[in-house]
Amino acid sequence: MATYTIVFDLRESPHAEGQTDTGYYPVVANAPVVHSDQLYEQMSHGCTLTPADAKAFLSALRDAMIHHLSMGRRVEIEGLGTFSVTLKSDSPILYSDDKQTARHLSVGSINYRPKRALLNALSDIQFRRARLTNPHAARLTDEQIVRRLRHYLAASRERLLTTTHFVEATGYSRSRAYRELPGLVRRGILIKMGTPHSPYYRLSLSHRVTLHTAPANVRFSHKTIHALPRCAPARYIP
Repeated sequence: MATYTIVFDLRESPHAEGQTDTGYYPVVANAPVVHSDQLYEQMSHGCTLTPADAKAFLSALRDAMIHHLSMGRRVEIEGLGTFSVTLKSDSPILYSDDKQTARHLSVGSINYRPKRALLNALSDIQFRRARLTNPHAARLTDEQIVRRLRHYLAASRERLLTTTHFVEATGYSRSRAYRELPGLVRRGILIKMGTPHSPYYRLSLSHRVTLHTAPANVRFSHKTIHALPRCAPARYIP
């Protein structure tokens, strides 16, 4: 039997601002996507189905699952697991006897619970640490964050930062950015502006410098740069 290897990396465990680090958790590194056509071809080598037959079979299976899930049923597929829907409401439900509740409901997601046999089939796997780890996975110092934000603003020729721009400049995840930004504001590195629902930030006076061009090794996407809030560019930020 073939032995398979999963390449993994480590990410810092989430923790609240001010709390000590809680360690790391493993993630699959650079997982490639296996597309439908590849699955159809592989299935055709393991049974009498042709790739076209496999495509038709999975299409019919999808339609059957939609039929039963739409009626709130759980769909159990032998050897794979059980699928079921979860519900969400587009407004808070304040009263249990509210007769208008149904009008605000929709399907939120589909839960999948794998069969134990499927999990057991994945037990004989080796793991190898990725050679090139994500350079942004580690915590950045305040000085490193300021330097990256300066380079980002220089590349965009703008002054303001949204959460999305902060994520691209630092390499942090969005959830981590939400945890880090309040601390940067409290430490006087960033100034928070805008509204609670649509905040944006600018570097504080003591951290602004004259920036004419970004360093040659700093690159940001064309889409992100042009998505920045539009302000008149300045050669010196007072």
